[in-house]
Amino acid sequence: MNKLCEDDIEFKYSKHLTMTTYSHTVYRDERFKIQKENITKRDGHGWVGSTKTYYFIDNCPKEFTKLEELIKEWNTKYDYDEETTEVTWIKVIKEKH
Repeated sequence: MNKLCEDDIEFKYSKHLTMTTYSHTVYRDERFKIQKENITKRDGHGWVGSTKTYYFIDNCPKEFTKLEELIKEWNTKYDYDEETTEVTWIKVIKEKH
C-alpha cells in the first residue's frame, strides 16, 4: 500500500516567531507538503503556558488539530492505490558539480 502513516512524516524546523504573549513555531515536511504549527502562550516574562498544535496540507483549506486527521485527509486526497492510478519510480542520474 502507498498510504501515508505517522512514521513516514519527518517534520523539520522551518521558522519561529516569539512575541510578547505568544510563540509560534513552524515545522514542514516538504516531501508530503504538510506543515505543523505550534502556538504557545507566554506572559512576556519568560513564563510559557500551554501549547496548541495545528496541522495543514498545502492547497487544502482545512485545519487539523490531530495528526491522525491530517493523515486520513492526505490519504483520501492522494490515494495511489486506486485501480486507475499507478506509481512509477524514476531514477535520475546527474553529474556532480
